[in-house]
Amino acid sequence: MKRAPLVPALLIFCSLTAFGQLIPVRTYPVLSEDTYLPLPARYGGMGNVSIALADDQREPFINPAALLSTRARFVSVFVLPRISSWDLRTTSLDVWTSPVDMSAVEDRQSATNYFAPIGVIQHADRTALGLLAAVHRTTSRQFEQWSSGSGTVVSPPTESSFGANNVALSAAGAAFVPGTSIAIGLGTTLVDVRGIDGIQFLYPNSKTLDIDGKLREYRVGLLMSPLSNDQVSLLAGWNSMEVKQSATYEWSPTPVNNEDKNHTWFGQITYRVPLSQHATLGVLGLGNWREHPKLPNYPLSGVPRDPGTTQAYNVGFGFSILASANTLLAFEYVFEPIRCNTWIEALTDLTGSGGVITVLKGERQQENTYTFRDHIARFGAQFEALEWLALQVGAESRIVRYDFVNKNYQWNTEHRASPESRWQEITLTGALRASLGGFEMSYGVALLTGRGLLSATWLRPILWENFRAADVILPPSDWLTVKPVPVFTHQISLRYTFDVSE
Repeated sequence: MKRAPLVPALLIFCSLTAFGQLIPVRTYPVLSEDTYLPLPARYGGMGNVSIALADDQREPFINPAALLSTRARFVSVFVLPRISSWDLRTTSLDVWTSPVDMSAVEDRQSATNYFAPIGVIQHADRTALGLLAAVHRTTSRQFEQWSSGSGTVVSPPTESSFGANNVALSAAGAAFVPGTSIAIGLGTTLVDVRGIDGIQFLYPNSKTLDIDGKLREYRVGLLMSPLSNDQVSLLAGWNSMEVKQSATYEWSPTPVNNEDKNHTWFGQITYRVPLSQHATLGVLGLGNWREHPKLPNYPLSGVPRDPGTTQAYNVGFGFSILASANTLLAFEYVFEPIRCNTWIEALTDLTGSGGVITVLKGERQQENTYTFRDHIARFGAQFEALEWLALQVGAESRIVRYDFVNKNYQWNTEHRASPESRWQEITLTGALRASLGGFEMSYGVALLTGRGLLSATWLRPILWENFRAADVILPPSDWLTVKPVPVFTHQISLRYTFDVSE
């Protein structure tokens, strides 16, 4: 199929994925950091399986009602230090020079994200409270060295760096409805945004870049057991991110100011039912309804616009099986259909062929429609080597497929393409967990492959490398390629639980 030419880039940033309820949308497999606020997880090393396994550590910060999944009385305190990083070295030719004096450009880009979350859960007979706070430090560095075709250095090296701290706070509370076994919970998450990983590369050659914004999320959850041995988890919520970006340049004292706004309603249902004494079936349904009222006018795209809307869904099932007294297995599959509609509004009246006005000021000049059919499979296993020691391994495979339609109302044309219609992302996970009395400790690792840094073959790579976002919606083009970069993550979990039942 013929590929559509690159139309002005539409970049959608939604840098915080809200604990799995917000579905990221990507038309290219670019790198992204999923969350500012890592959560505790009892089964974190099992490939991120969650549909059929009830995780009493992670779920209370997703569905607040899950704080009362048990009636035990306790106080639990935990810390979750985490670090993720990537590093890429490339050598490319400077296409702006002639073949006679063509220069080589050596680039090195790297980024590191540090997380320091701390939390507490207080659990009484019919009420519970949870609190989680974190500082997120994001840093990026770039080094560039030019040399001649013979290898002689022709310029001093240039270096640039970017760093910022973000502070996040999440609180949740739950209570049983009097006279019933139904639990209702309320939760909120607030993030003081001062940095977005990699965003400085969307402002090439900028002297300074300041980020200032807020992320807010409100959740209400319900937990009940209609058949006494099953479990129904219902969740609804609203997420809003509003960020201002200000960049300055050597040649312009006037700051370039941009706004980034998006609002999402989400709903989720999870149903778990035991099939036998050793096997459990889980079913998942998740929906996102997102509005993008304002997107930044990045220098790399340069076209003001009202971006549009996105509808994204997860429908899946999972199984967990206690294969033996010491072995737990889990598998799940999720189908992820997504439809994203974006547009560019005309700044003036536009004429088409023959000089006739075809688009009035304020009307849609171009419209892009993306239709996704993604598939996600996860598998995990836990082996109890000793009574107090367990090993977890797992893997997640995500296959992304989409079709693209671009309509140009000024010239009455339509382009259809699917150049990046299919790619696969694989995450390998593992963890070692130890439990001694009320103390629990785990060390987990993850390796993400299949994503990378976006580059354009027709521009110097420095302009496009390090393009990163949780949502990246770019019209497909032959000109854009992704250089694969593995991402390594290490996380430690320390948790102590006090029994207060007496």
